[in-house]
Amino acid sequence: MNMKQLLFILFCIVAFTACKKEYSVEDVKQVPKPTSNPEVVTVGKLFSIGGIRAVYWKDSNFSYVEPSTTLNTDAFSVEKWNNNTIIIGTYASGSWKPCYWVNGQKYILPIPTILNNAECYAHDIKIYNNNIYILGRISDNTNNDYTHFIWKLTDINTPPQIILLKTPSNSADRPNIGLLATNMAVANNKLFVFGSYK
Repeated sequence: MNMKQLLFILFCIVAFTACKKEYSVEDVKQVPKPTSNPEVVTVGKLFSIGGIRAVYWKDSNFSYVEPSTTLNTDAFSVEKWNNNTIIIGTYASGSWKPCYWVNGQKYILPIPTILNNAECYAHDIKIYNNNIYILGRISDNTNNDYTHFIWKLTDINTPPQIILLKTPSNSADRPNIGLLATNMAVANNKLFVFGSYK
């Protein structure tokens, strides 16, 4: 191997190393660094010998929603609001009653006086315009006859406003209509309620 060939090979090695280094620096600059560490929270219930307990999984770690309670509890939905984790559900005290938990502390939701002794449930929660909206229903336990409403909270320590939802009236072709509102969504700067009827 002569001197020209040796210099050519050395030049190629230096050029390749320099190009590789420059590419690596550019590649690192283009990779965005994560700005936050989002939590994944899922809710549900656990059946045990002692009863039903509301539970949640936070980043796959299992916990009870209200560890110290002796009441039956159930969790239906969860949202983050102002750095708080809000879980909505029910607790059993004679009958099922609605509530929500903020970081594990239970707050009881007021039941509309129209059917005060009936079963009452909180089904879904959404944050809209920085207010908390909780979808609820009361059942009079006859033919799936439900009254639907929304609790609107502007603050977790302020009593909520109760907004009754309008439902279509019975008609000759649908004499015993049964309505069930189960979910909410926010889209196009509006709050939507979804459900079914039979």
